[in-house]
Amino acid sequence: MVTAEQRIRELCSQLLSAQADSQIQELLVELKAAIHQHCEDLKALATISFPKGDSVAPRRAQAAAGGARRGAKPPSAHEQS
Repeated sequence: MVTAEQRIRELCSQLLSAQADSQIQELLVELKAAIHQHCEDLKALATISFPKGDSVAPRRAQAAAGGARRGAKPPSAHEQS
């Protein structure tokens, strides 16, 4: 089975080699539909991965802090050098 990303790459490649305007227009319509479908798939994945309003922000903040636990003292500037 061809993934959405593979289909998008294939369509882009075909666009680069297309000569006729009618062929270009047809490929652009297909590419737009493929990108739209891929975005919908990503939205569905995000909904599954972050249910009920969970956010990526707290996880990013924790990762940026080196995985520090709540209440842990951040390293001083001297310790970071």
